[in-house]
Amino acid sequence: MWRTVIKLVGAYFLSKQVKTIVNQQVLPGVKSYVSATSSGLSNNLARDWRRIMTTVIASVVAATTFVVGAIAGLIWFVVWAIDQPHRDWLFAGIFAVPLIFGLCLIWYIKNLWKNRPLLSDTQVQLRQQWQVFKQNFQ
Repeated sequence: MWRTVIKLVGAYFLSKQVKTIVNQQVLPGVKSYVSATSSGLSNNLARDWRRIMTTVIASVVAATTFVVGAIAGLIWFVVWAIDQPHRDWLFAGIFAVPLIFGLCLIWYIKNLWKNRPLLSDTQVQLRQQWQVFKQNFQ
């Protein structure tokens, strides 16, 4: 019976010490880790938001230029160019200008995302933190 009482008293004091250590050392570390990670993520997302919106707008403009180019080319074909002696060059020009513009926009979007993927800084930060975590618990 005395062994059980001693074990319970020891467990009580040990749990008090663990709670004290957790409150004084572990929780501030967790709070600083979460705040650093969240601020890095929010900064990275704010910076990448402009790229996301630029991509969406450029994609809409590129799709619109393809549609307008096709419609303009068909109208031009039907109304004016049938009776012209150099209609081949006219057809090529009316189709080529919007298509070249649309292809340039697609190239721009591709290069915009090729240089840096979405949330790249956050990915690097999380990878580094994971390595530190693995090293500390091995």
